Amino acid sequence: MTSFIVRDAANKEVVYFDFAVSCSLRKTMRTVMMAAYHNERGGPVADFMNADVKSVDANMGIVDLAGLFLESGFRRYPVLKDNRLVGQISRRDVLRALVEMS
Repeated sequence: MTSFIVRDAANKEVVYFDFAVSCSLRKTMRTVMMAAYHNERGGPVADFMNADVKSVDANMGIVDLAGLFLESGFRRYPVLKDNRLVGQISRRDVLRALVEMS
């Protein structure tokens, strides 16, 4: 799994993180260097996350979502209903649904 869904302390904002897409090499290098300097491993999620979250609505059509996946580099999207996280959907989930529909 390459993506994570994280909520803030107030349980309000949802942050979507896809390491292959969102993590810049510069941020990674800075974190690794700081960890080595302080003899620590890793770093806070905020140093790696993409705060510009792209999500889909739970009522979006599966064919429309397939088109969105084709246009984007994302592997997964958080799924929201009434601005609340209800799950996530992957390219594989969409492909499976399209095959079942045909």
